[in-house]
Amino acid sequence: MQIIFGEKCVSLLRLFFAAVLMLWCAQTAVYSGQCHTTQGNPYIGVNFGVKTLEEEENTAGVVKDKFYQWNESNDYYVSCDCDKDNVRNGRWAFAADSPLVYLGDNWYKINDYLAAKVLLQVKGSSPTAVPFENVGTGGDTRWHICDPGGQRLGGQGASGNSGSFSLKILQPFVGSVVIPPMALARLFECYNIPAGDSCTTTGTPVLVYYLSGTINSLGLCSVNAGETIEVDLGDVFAANFRVVGHKPLGARTAELAIPVRCNTGNAGLVNVNLSLTATTDPSYPEAIKTSRPGVGVVVTDSQNNIISPAGGTLPLSIPDDADSIARMNVYPVSTTGVPPKTGRFEATATVRINFD
Repeated sequence: MQIIFGEKCVSLLRLFFAAVLMLWCAQTAVYSGQCHTTQGNPYIGVNFGVKTLEEEENTAGVVKDKFYQWNESNDYYVSCDCDKDNVRNGRWAFAADSPLVYLGDNWYKINDYLAAKVLLQVKGSSPTAVPFENVGTGGDTRWHICDPGGQRLGGQGASGNSGSFSLKILQPFVGSVVIPPMALARLFECYNIPAGDSCTTTGTPVLVYYLSGTINSLGLCSVNAGETIEVDLGDVFAANFRVVGHKPLGARTAELAIPVRCNTGNAGLVNVNLSLTATTDPSYPEAIKTSRPGVGVVVTDSQNNIISPAGGTLPLSIPDDADSIARMNVYPVSTTGVPPKTGRFEATATVRINFD
């Protein structure tokens, strides 16, 4: 009987120990703090459109800081693995990474020609370069963040909705580089109870940033093969400069046929524009200022539409890798309505070619 009683005691002791262990586990539940999107738009499109690099910028190692910036207002709901009974004691923290190939020093490879450095704005902190972990914010209690349905976030002030990326040229390219939509960066969010800055790039990202756009190289187009064009407007009687903005009687119009050529490597037509830059005449801003007060020079397109010397443009659609002609007209005008003093006049203007 004593042996049997001993066996019963051992059995009871084991049952009692198991009950105590189960009770202790129930009281010390552990929450990861990791958050995930439950509904709404978790994607931010970083579409910078069409950008053009100058010839000197299309060089290996060149960096274009803050090549593009965004400030979106995505609305979405986030739920976190946290204790809803102690939500007041929590604190936000963030982490971010990129699925692209890491090149070091926060640079990620977009393709063989380009790399990106992404900075994301976390509320209460300076813009932080990806990748990062354990970036905390100040107190910002969200009462329903621990609920399964989540808490609504969003607006331009929300963490992650604004940012920028810098561009680095890995190697020069010919023509255009088209970047199809690709995941550029991912933002992870945590809500830690008790308050803490711990957050890693594990689990499901709250926001994903998609990069797209086109970058053109301008160094492969030329106007008049880069040579200076000299225009002789002949002799004009000073007494004929009497009406502001009008060509004097007897003045000639110089018709210019300017050679333009682009080699982008793309089939079809290339859309460019020629932009005119010069010092404008203060009395008549549509004219280029000359060395002779009261005399200006006007440039028009082939339809006699004035091209402003303050950056006016002449659009062109030209075949790739072939010679084309841009036509402009140039003539003198009076800028004051007062006949100028006799003598020679000169003016200088710059014509640049840009991709549309």
